[in-house]
Amino acid sequence: MGNMSLLVALVLLIAQSPQKTAPAELEGVWHAVSMEGAGKPMPPQLAEGVVFTFTGEKLVLRGLGGNAVEQECTIAIDATASPKRLDFTPVGSTRTVYAIYEIGGEKRDELKIAFVRGGAADSRPTTFTTAVGSNGLAFTLKRR
Repeated sequence: MGNMSLLVALVLLIAQSPQKTAPAELEGVWHAVSMEGAGKPMPPQLAEGVVFTFTGEKLVLRGLGGNAVEQECTIAIDATASPKRLDFTPVGSTRTVYAIYEIGGEKRDELKIAFVRGGAADSRPTTFTTAVGSNGLAFTLKRR
């Protein structure tokens, strides 16, 4: 009985460990169609250049901080959490961004992502909106 309990505990631990690769439904190129920050919609021209590209163990962000800015990140995903969790760490940095995500739309071609800039794990958002005066960002993206 003791060995069986240990095996069950090990299986549960493995099942709860974050994935280091993007699930198939997240793989690909996603272009921002809208963006919210500090509780307010951001101008459309700010969202236009923002692109999230998921490939395997990487996320490449383009356009955050200007169209010429591109940042490669490692990822950890917990697709069993509600909402689903996405942690990404820019290569060469020790600062992890703690985000949530949701895939929707008729063709599963809409992605929502929310996070707090400079936040710790306990500041991870629980909704896809931001609060007035916060460092939160929320994006709606479309697969292209």
